[in-house]
Amino acid sequence: MIILDTDVCIEILRGNEDLTRVLGDMDEIRAIAFMTYGELLYGAYNSKKVEYNISLVTAFIDNLFVIENDLKIMDLFGRIKSGLRRSGSIIPDADLLIAATALSNDCTLLTGNVSHFRRISSLIVKDWRS
Repeated sequence: MIILDTDVCIEILRGNEDLTRVLGDMDEIRAIAFMTYGELLYGAYNSKKVEYNISLVTAFIDNLFVIENDLKIMDLFGRIKSGLRRSGSIIPDADLLIAATALSNDCTLLTGNVSHFRRISSLIVKDWRS
């Protein structure tokens, strides 16, 4: 299964044709983390076209599996954040939650934000731009 990072979802919603082609070549089931859904709604609520963008997000996630939070994800979040803090390479909590969700569900993370996620050694990351 492939988990789409928030940046990927935003590019899809903007109609990025290059990304659409990349996704068309993938056979894996597509999902998003619960955190990504929250980030997409945050963007919609902060936009000038709130209702329109909320309807776009809602229609978008109808075609995806949304992985909800659980204790295993939160345990991984704590472990990853602690390790990154010790190494001095912390990343934002939203990215940590998305990474923990991917790891917890044995998924590959599709992102354009490779530099953050490659800090997590056990996470399989695919850059949609390459």
